[in-house]
Amino acid sequence: MNSKVKGGIIVENTAETVTYFIKGSNLKLDKCELCLENKELKNSHLMPKALYKKLKGAFDGDDLVLNQSHDKSSVYTDFQITAHFLCAECESLFSRLGENSVVSECHGGTDKFPLLHRINEAKHFASIRGERWFNPIKCEFPNTERYLYFAASIIWRASGWPVAKNANQKSLGVHYQEEFRRYLLGEQGFPKMHTLLFM
Repeated sequence: MNSKVKGGIIVENTAETVTYFIKGSNLKLDKCELCLENKELKNSHLMPKALYKKLKGAFDGDDLVLNQSHDKSSVYTDFQITAHFLCAECESLFSRLGENSVVSECHGGTDKFPLLHRINEAKHFASIRGERWFNPIKCEFPNTERYLYFAASIIWRASGWPVAKNANQKSLGVHYQEEFRRYLLGEQGFPKMHTLLFM
């Protein structure tokens, strides 16, 4: 790694990336993995911060369980998985097009679980290996496109996450990592399901 100071900015240059640190601050300029532009990166959450809060308040215990696939460990913890991954604009895109709608319908306390109520009232479902599978379109669930966007964003994040022990790195493969990135940016439709090997 080569480092040098230019006008109060520390520049670290590796074979993969150029990272800029403003001297005396925590500002980090690097490539945003969604828009691919060099911008200030936020300390992004793998799962939305608001969802962590909702999950924590949904049970009697204080801590959530963190399962780590890299060492097959499980532990009670308040730890939230974060990394410098996205810029503010892309964080806002994820919130606006998926997270805000989905998280608002998750468990919010006694008698405050809109999604569960909707599922319990659903008329169209299939029984597969003892499990009930719902067709959200036939059941006329609202915000189906936002749920799809939200789920795709989590899958894409887990595949592209920079910390191996916290995610399923490269699980989408290079081709579909790019397909999902373009979908999440609004540059193309959702990748064709029949071409996705993991579905």
